[in-house]
Amino acid sequence: MHETIEPIRGVSLPFRDEAHKTNIVQGFHGPHGHNSGNRYGYYVDLSWAVDLGLPLGSLVTAARDGCVKIVCMGSDKYSLDTDYDGDNVPPSNLITVDHGNFQTLYGHLLKGSAHVFPGQRVSEGQVLARTGLSGHVGDIPNLHFQVFRHERRDAQIRIMRDYEPVIRTVRAQFLQTLPFEFDNYNGPLEHKLAVQDAA
Repeated sequence: MHETIEPIRGVSLPFRDEAHKTNIVQGFHGPHGHNSGNRYGYYVDLSWAVDLGLPLGSLVTAARDGCVKIVCMGSDKYSLDTDYDGDNVPPSNLITVDHGNFQTLYGHLLKGSAHVFPGQRVSEGQVLARTGLSGHVGDIPNLHFQVFRHERRDAQIRIMRDYEPVIRTVRAQFLQTLPFEFDNYNGPLEHKLAVQDAA
């Protein structure tokens, strides 16, 4: 059973081409890579992230008015590359947009396709980039999308002291995804229900 959290509303589907049927490849609490853990020096919870199946090169758009915070577009590697060793997940090209009380993240973008820069104000529906193959993509090209906040809270870590494991509580940085509802899509976003709905 998952914790009940009031969803963020006022978010639109983050792609432009109306010809694309909304295809939830992986929904909330999905099994493929959307687990929680320590990444890049802080705790990341991807429970409320979704992967939207889209053809390569699809236009990715801002889900709400905001200010571009991060543009990271230098990777041309993804998890199905023949030279990928399986140990280290290649970095995903991504853009984040700050909306005041939360941020949105758009991942698996095409290298060099950014239409925006950090600090730029964007409007809902404005083109940010195109979908591509970067990071842990899997078998189906998709756009990784999440609504999130950065938080600081207590976390327990395991350290060794005198050759004995000791659990200590430290103040840590968390990236916490949040549940959300799309204004222009009323299908299920929970993974099991989304997969059943698409069948």
